[in-house]
Amino acid sequence: MIKIKDYDVKNTVEELTVSEFEKVAAIQQDMGLDHFEKQMSVFTTLGVPEDIFDDMEIREFKGYVKAFNDVQPKEYEFLAEVEIEGFVYKAFDEEFKTSVRDLKHIESKVKSSPTSYMAFMLAVIFKRTDLTKAEHYDNAHLKHKTELFGKLPAAIAVPYVTHIGNELANAMEGDENV
Repeated sequence: MIKIKDYDVKNTVEELTVSEFEKVAAIQQDMGLDHFEKQMSVFTTLGVPEDIFDDMEIREFKGYVKAFNDVQPKEYEFLAEVEIEGFVYKAFDEEFKTSVRDLKHIESKVKSSPTSYMAFMLAVIFKRTDLTKAEHYDNAHLKHKTELFGKLPAAIAVPYVTHIGNELANAMEGDENV
C-alpha cells in the first residue's frame, strides 16, 4: 500500500481485489489515454479524489507513480480451493489442469471482454463442490460467482491468468483450425 497525501492506495495483488486489478489493468492497457491521464485514472479508480492533482507538481506525482509501480515480483501458488459465504469452491484435487470445456468458456469471455475476464475465469475454474456440472456452467450461476470472485484478492488469480493465457496462446500456435 502506498500513501498519496492522506489516501491509502492499494498497489499489490495481495491488496487489490480481482475486480480492482481488472480495472487498473484495463486503464494501463488503454492506448487511447495519455500518460498523465492514465496514471491519474488509476489513482482515482483506487479512491484518490481527482482534485488532489490540481495543485500537485510533476515531481511529486512521478514519485507516487514510481511508488505505485515499485512492486517486487513474486511467484504465486495455485490455490486448490476457496471458501466463500460458507460454500467450498474447488479448482483441482492434486494438480491444476484446464479442461477444454473450461477453456471454451474462458476464451469466449476473453474475446468479448479482453479487459475484464479474470473474475469470470476463476468462476469457471472453481466449481462449487455441492453442485452438478450442469448447475456449475449455468449462466446465472457463473454470473453470481463472477461477482463473488471479483471480491477476492487478485493474488489468487495470478497463477491461473498466467496458466490460461499460456494455454490459449499455445492452443492457437501453429494450428489455425483450433
